[in-house]
Amino acid sequence: MMKSAGIGIKADCYKGREKMGSGVKKELLQLLREDEDVRKVLKDIIRKEAGDDRTQNGRTMTYSREVMKHDFEADSLPDKKDEGIGDMVRKLKNVIDTLRGRNRELNESIQSAREGEANVRKELQSMSLRAQQLENTVSALKERNEVLAQEAGQYKAAVNKLHENIQSLRNDLEVQKKKSLALENEAEQKEEALQSRFAAGYACFMAYQELDAECKRDLSGVIRHGEDFESFICCLAQSRTLEKIWDEMLACVMNGSRDSVDILDDIFNYSMSLINKTLSQPYYERLSVQEGAPYDTDLERLVPDSPNQGQVQAVYLEGFRNRYSHQVIRKSLVSL
Repeated sequence: MMKSAGIGIKADCYKGREKMGSGVKKELLQLLREDEDVRKVLKDIIRKEAGDDRTQNGRTMTYSREVMKHDFEADSLPDKKDEGIGDMVRKLKNVIDTLRGRNRELNESIQSAREGEANVRKELQSMSLRAQQLENTVSALKERNEVLAQEAGQYKAAVNKLHENIQSLRNDLEVQKKKSLALENEAEQKEEALQSRFAAGYACFMAYQELDAECKRDLSGVIRHGEDFESFICCLAQSRTLEKIWDEMLACVMNGSRDSVDILDDIFNYSMSLINKTLSQPYYERLSVQEGAPYDTDLERLVPDSPNQGQVQAVYLEGFRNRYSHQVIRKSLVSL
């Protein structure tokens, strides 16, 4: 009877343990289905403790047979297999807690990574926009550079053309300089020849330059370009020049400009000689008046303050006439 009661108590213990094991198994199975890491850890534990479990199970079965044989009490029977499962469950729970902690850390890391990824995406988007702007700027600069390169080419061609023109002008200038130098030398030679041929005329020309501006202005109608020697000589070779020079001498006498009278008298005589040389026979001559000679109204005229009768006391200006017709062109100016 006691043996039957012991067997019943032992059966109840087995049932309670089986019930507890069933709940643990459900939880364990759920973790095995849902968590790959749990499966890996469980495999490692089973693989590690496989040898110990087989040894322990053998001992448990031998001990159980001895208990049943000697009729031990149910509460004194140790169940090593259930204790091994409990330890395994506790280890698995610790592993699960550790894995859950790691999972939380991983989730936090994932969330942080996602936030970082979002920030990186924003930064990449901003950099992409900036890169697009830079590409547009580079494209615009390239177009501008092409335009500037074309303009530079045009300017370079224009500069080269200007250099060619400048060189051509320099060559022309050198030619003109040589021509000008040759003309200057020729002019100097002609002037020297004229001076040698017209020594007296050149002396008159230099003296003419010393006349005052008023005299030159009065004579500008017959002596044009009086600063040029050739022109001066040509002007003196004209008949109408004689009358104008004589009239200017008369004005200088009346004004008391004796120096101008002397210069003009030399120019008048040289002009008369030139004119006479251009003709087959001398055409003009000066009126010769002697001091002390009787006053001749046909050949002479008096200064304003001179007496009307008497002999010639002073000759201020000799007149001139046509030596063939004896026509007096200008009377001599005298005083009695």
